[in-house]
Amino acid sequence: MNWGYKIAIFYTAFAVFIIALVVVSFNQKFDLVTEDYYDKELKFQEQIDKQNLANANSKQVVWKYEGKSLHLLFPANENVSGEIKLFRPSDAAMDFKVAVAPDSSGNQQIDLTAASSGKYLLQIDWNENGKAYFQESVIIL
Repeated sequence: MNWGYKIAIFYTAFAVFIIALVVVSFNQKFDLVTEDYYDKELKFQEQIDKQNLANANSKQVVWKYEGKSLHLLFPANENVSGEIKLFRPSDAAMDFKVAVAPDSSGNQQIDLTAASSGKYLLQIDWNENGKAYFQESVIIL
């Protein structure tokens, strides 16, 4: 085999490699963090203010993951409303939301048997007596 065939084989292998890379890259799934990313970016300062208010007033929600349930303890148990979101960075289809509904002692339990294991961001956005608070934590299920 002379050097002309070797060059032809090299160029053919390189072209097949590049075509394979293009095919693989077109089949990759890229999820946005959220569909309304730009709207949330404009309101991000509000979220920072809510976090600072929660930190300044020691209004942190205490949470504990046991078995297949998430136990939350809110700092106050009256006039509390809002939303709890478990955000999965790797797959938007695995996100889910629950309304804040603590019992009279401030406890709330969320059943996570339907959730798949992995890393989630626990985002708690709640209102208490007209003041808005936000807390975010990493949770591994």
